Amino acid sequence: MYSQRFQVRRRLKNTNAILLVLAVVTLLVSGCFNAQSTYERRLLKTIALAEYREKLNQNLGSNWNPKKGVQIRVPKQFVEIRLPRVREDEKNKDGEEAAEEETVDPRQPDFMSVPLPGLIGAWKAEVKLTAESDGSPQKAMAYLYVLSNYDMWTRPGEGKEALKFNKSIAPNAIVDGLRAKLPEPDEWVSESHPRGEGFVEKNILTVAKVISTVSLTLPPDERPAENDNKNDVDDDANDNMGDSVTAAPRVIELSMNCKMYLAKNKDIHVLVLLIVPKQIDPRENLSLDTSSKRGSRVAMCLETLSVSSIKPPKVKSGGAGGNTGGGRGGGM
Repeated sequence: MYSQRFQVRRRLKNTNAILLVLAVVTLLVSGCFNAQSTYERRLLKTIALAEYREKLNQNLGSNWNPKKGVQIRVPKQFVEIRLPRVREDEKNKDGEEAAEEETVDPRQPDFMSVPLPGLIGAWKAEVKLTAESDGSPQKAMAYLYVLSNYDMWTRPGEGKEALKFNKSIAPNAIVDGLRAKLPEPDEWVSESHPRGEGFVEKNILTVAKVISTVSLTLPPDERPAENDNKNDVDDDANDNMGDSVTAAPRVIELSMNCKMYLAKNKDIHVLVLLIVPKQIDPRENLSLDTSSKRGSRVAMCLETLSVSSIKPPKVKSGGAGGNTGGGRGGGM
């Protein structure tokens, strides 16, 4: 009887030991699989991040940062319009710029009747248009502008006005300059960028579109000179055979799609304005329909838009009257 009990106890002990070993093995195997699964997820995410950055590099220019609370990467076609550098001989003895009768900002659009307020960046791009059979131009210009209330904070008495920048000042000036109608309140929509899962923090933008007909000056076309009398030419004519004839620039009326993208971070307001021909060739990949997931270079550009939550700059000189408007400010 005692021998039977001993054998039963030994079998139970052996069974428990086997179960313990199996449990340990199961935990180790499970841990290996979990570790492998975590590693694979991280690897896939790294690959996806590399592909995302490569896609941006193929479609957008380098990062633009004027150190005024905003940075962005614009579509690759666009070339920045820069302010001319001041030469040393244009400065006075104190190193300050010499006073001029009239200062012309080359970044301001010459086809608008009102200058853009708070303009801190401007770009232009020659884009192809859809082919027409009526002799319409095959190319035209597209424009991108970045406006901000940053500099308004440096001027005495404009603090409260700076908080109205996105709500009224900038949009009103744009539609006035384009001789267009201000969008109704229900025509302003909210968009988030990136549209899908992305690798940057989402931008929540307030967006509205207007259509305007503007006068654009097309660059002159160059074509080889034609010689009507090819059989009877003198030496002077032969010398000029390689010359080209430059046609005069053409001014045309062109329908343009214009879209305003409003962003803010606390007291810093930023507006991105895109103006592209209505008949732009789709192969330019500059569709203003940015409601789809990364549908165009414009949508990718908006993903890179970043507005910093920096404090408004201090007033340079003079009293600070009116420059006390704190708060988050109003967007559309």
